[in-house]
Amino acid sequence: MIVRRRLLLVIAALVLVSAAASGAEEQRVALVIGNAAYAHGALRNPVNDARAIAGRLEKLGFHVIRRENMRSKDIGPTLREFRSRLTPGAVALFFYAGHGLQVRGLNYLPAVDAEIEAEEDVPTQSLEVGKVLEVMEDARTRVNLVFLDACRDNPFARRFRSLSRGLAKVDAASGTLIAFATRPGSVAADGEGSNGLYTEYLLKHMDEADVPIEQMLKRVGAGVKLASKGRQEPWSEGLIEGDFFFRASGGQALAPAPAAQPAPLPQAPQPAPPEPSRPEQALAMLVTRSSGTTAVLDTTPSGMPLLLPSSAPALRKAASGEQMKELALLYRRDADAGNPVAQASLGTMYGEGIGVPRDATQALQWYQKAAAQGSAFAQIRAGVLLESGNGAAKDDATALSLYRNAANGGGFARLYALLALRDMYREGRGVESNFDESAKWAQRAEAAGKESAPPDAEPVRTTSVPANASWVDTGVDVRPGEVIGLKAEGRWSMGVICGTTGPDGRGVGFLCMADYMNIGVTGSTLIGKIGDGETAIFPVGNGTYVRGYQTGRIYLRAYDALPFDNTGSVTVTFVRIPEI
Repeated sequence: MIVRRRLLLVIAALVLVSAAASGAEEQRVALVIGNAAYAHGALRNPVNDARAIAGRLEKLGFHVIRRENMRSKDIGPTLREFRSRLTPGAVALFFYAGHGLQVRGLNYLPAVDAEIEAEEDVPTQSLEVGKVLEVMEDARTRVNLVFLDACRDNPFARRFRSLSRGLAKVDAASGTLIAFATRPGSVAADGEGSNGLYTEYLLKHMDEADVPIEQMLKRVGAGVKLASKGRQEPWSEGLIEGDFFFRASGGQALAPAPAAQPAPLPQAPQPAPPEPSRPEQALAMLVTRSSGTTAVLDTTPSGMPLLLPSSAPALRKAASGEQMKELALLYRRDADAGNPVAQASLGTMYGEGIGVPRDATQALQWYQKAAAQGSAFAQIRAGVLLESGNGAAKDDATALSLYRNAANGGGFARLYALLALRDMYREGRGVESNFDESAKWAQRAEAAGKESAPPDAEPVRTTSVPANASWVDTGVDVRPGEVIGLKAEGRWSMGVICGTTGPDGRGVGFLCMADYMNIGVTGSTLIGKIGDGETAIFPVGNGTYVRGYQTGRIYLRAYDALPFDNTGSVTVTFVRIPEI
């Protein structure tokens, strides 16, 4: 009897081991589509992109369903085949290269034979991204990966009643990671070579061993951003459980998330939880999460993301003292080797007192080293310190030169630089005052702000400004290196002058830069300032940006020397622009 029981235990153990072994061989299925031969707006590279990605995925263990120049009639059968291949617990991947467009907040990938005369034609002749996500969710797959190199200019834009550039943000379900070739609302390059720019860097980094996918996407993003000189910035949404590797040296591509396990055999030892493959990976994830952004940050050779000043509060709460020290050592090692991302990050550490004593002089020196290598982020931070005289003697002329260089980049750095040039030319700091030149920089800043400001950013505060009040304390503080967006709506009467803003009228205050220049003739109806002084007063309207080069409170009031006979009020909403 004892022998029989032991034999049963051995058989049970073998069954469990066999099940564990079969579970380790995860199923991988990919749907890859490249659309190039459009009747309207043909592209050069998407089919090349699809072929290259499909070949790489097959080498990485994926069963690949590939479609080239997909027609409208092929959309349904393609989704059905993709669905039939997926099983619960599998890894599902969708890659698309070609035209992409958004209509009313939904993303569509048009078929090559699409004849789109109006927005109503889009859903019937395009693959909606949400349908692909539904297929993945219905199949109860473990990990869902979506790559959209689909942000080329919309060839049907002139036929639409409204126009939104690029693709819209997607609310990804848990277990889903969506990677865009560029920021939502922006467009991506088709590429000068045989592949699109995003696909080129995806191929470069996809099969690097033991690199979690989030880290891989950061490397892809850094390469694309550098190659495009900041004009194209990849973006990602969503979160997956555990770490997914396209290629793992240990043979297991997915580090499992916690899950219910079968009851162990009597006296069977419990497996120890897996340790991180590299301590740097845990630190890199800590920095990324503290940044509060889904944008792809540039990374150092050690894989550490660019450290933003806005990360400081969250990082202090999340990281231990030892982790802070290790972080400083990692950045210092790469900074000493000449890496500009590490140098700029070290500048942030000294500037914010993260892991090292706060030292503005050291911060400026590291920012200047990175700025000399073309880092627009570092050029902005060094300019801010020189403008405020923090870390060195006040030097507006050098700050102006740094801002000129940063204005050639993209994203937040470009916006801040353009605003700085607007302000410095208007106020005559570092250069002779020139209102016409200031107006030119203001117009460029307004256009850059529309690209940098997230469409769904949460307002910081909303303040009512009565027309007959003196300076109104808005309760909103702006810090050095920060940009606040202001939107004014309402109507008021200023004696014989009436100003409106919002959908039904002209912009309050920020009517136009020419009006502001002739302030004694027509003037702006709403003005603002930073701090208690009466200098550096600026016009405010329905879409204005205020930048901080020193810490101060924003105040607003009507522009009228005799406000007592004014009536009405406007509502001003403040939005903080992400610094990356």
